[in-house]
Amino acid sequence: MENLLGLFLSSAPKNKKQALAQEVLKDFVQTYVRTTLPVLCDPEDLSAYIRSFLNPADYQQEVFGYVSFDIRQQPISIGIVARGAQDTVSLSIAGLLREVLTSGKRVPVRFMVFHTHPAGKSNPSEADIVLTERLKEAGLLVGLTLIEHIILAAGEFTPLAGRYF
Repeated sequence: MENLLGLFLSSAPKNKKQALAQEVLKDFVQTYVRTTLPVLCDPEDLSAYIRSFLNPADYQQEVFGYVSFDIRQQPISIGIVARGAQDTVSLSIAGLLREVLTSGKRVPVRFMVFHTHPAGKSNPSEADIVLTERLKEAGLLVGLTLIEHIILAAGEFTPLAGRYF
């Protein structure tokens, strides 16, 4: 089956219908048949996945982002929704959830958030804990489960799930 599918997708289309069929099939395969995506379940894997997305400049100021997941815990999208100063970032919860819900080709059922602490310590502040609780409640209202909030600092991270929510 895979060889036949690969042959069909790699052959030159003979007409417009075949070209359209190839595009639809490619999109389907890329969207629903991804078997090489990681399944991210533990904080270590989540942290490594996020760090691979961030660049060194993202540790010079607070940066707030998200990762959305499908039902199999495979990532759908990752993005940064706010950049702030060295010790604060302004965040629109509605804007974050809108981004989570509309940024991928598949509909997410779970999401996680992350932000950086440029000062070098990943300990959560009271504001971080309150925001996490608000994100959890707001996510449930639109059918999303918040699975984690990770705070990243240079060389360390702190997962909030299990401790604070």
